[in-house]
Amino acid sequence: MNRRCRRKSAGNAFRFLWEKNWIQQTSSRDAQHAAKAKGADIVKQWDAVLDGRTRDSHRRVDGEIRELDEKFSNGLMFPGDPSGSAAEVINCRCTSNTRSKWALDEDELETLKERAAFFGLDKTKDFEDYKKKYLPASEQYRRKTADDGHQIIDKPTYQKLTNPFVKGGGIIIRGKDAENHLKDRAYASYLPGMKTAFIRNDATISDVLEEMYHAEQDRKNQFGKVQTKEVILRHEIAAQEYLLLMTERYKIPSAEVEVTRKNLASYKEELKNLLEGSG
Repeated sequence: MNRRCRRKSAGNAFRFLWEKNWIQQTSSRDAQHAAKAKGADIVKQWDAVLDGRTRDSHRRVDGEIRELDEKFSNGLMFPGDPSGSAAEVINCRCTSNTRSKWALDEDELETLKERAAFFGLDKTKDFEDYKKKYLPASEQYRRKTADDGHQIIDKPTYQKLTNPFVKGGGIIIRGKDAENHLKDRAYASYLPGMKTAFIRNDATISDVLEEMYHAEQDRKNQFGKVQTKEVILRHEIAAQEYLLLMTERYKIPSAEVEVTRKNLASYKEELKNLLEGSG
């Protein structure tokens, strides 16, 4: 085979690879739009190979998330987009992945940060956009609303918050047993010294955060052997202050935040009266 034929053969091979990727990405795009039409709340995410052959422009968009009808920052709708220049699409091995908005949470953000750091990519702006656009959705889309209007903690967040406690030997009682113990007093409670938490099935994000915070206080032996009224109040105050600090991170509903503020003020007033009465 002469040199000209070899070049032609190689060119055909490269074209075949490009067309193969273009067909795959077009099929993926069609599937994304079909799912969107059926009500799926999804977005697309650019996934680059990130090796020595990857274009700089594709390295920069790795991990970038866009709405289905929105272009990526390199001007392409998807990898291999035929409307792009040859320099952007020929031999492209990138893919456009489908992501559910509810799955774009704090853990996913940390994964993206670790990937960017490993490959030496500055994605600061992308991460800020991610926080604004998707963290509120990831929490709120997964929560159900109880009959009285409060938002019930979603399963992924519940597991994320309680797994360390359970793995450390803690016990969580739920369902009817939790309801019988708590009655109408609360949606959750923690028993210091017994590593046991009662959490109703319709507990809020604030309820679970608070009791897991008390569990951490207990793990650090902060309650002490004698649980005086003062000790209990101080730990309740610390827990309410912790909840307020977690408001933005966990997108705690405003109604719950207002309850936390009232509880904090009440505990502080009760502690003040207690100290003045014993002074």
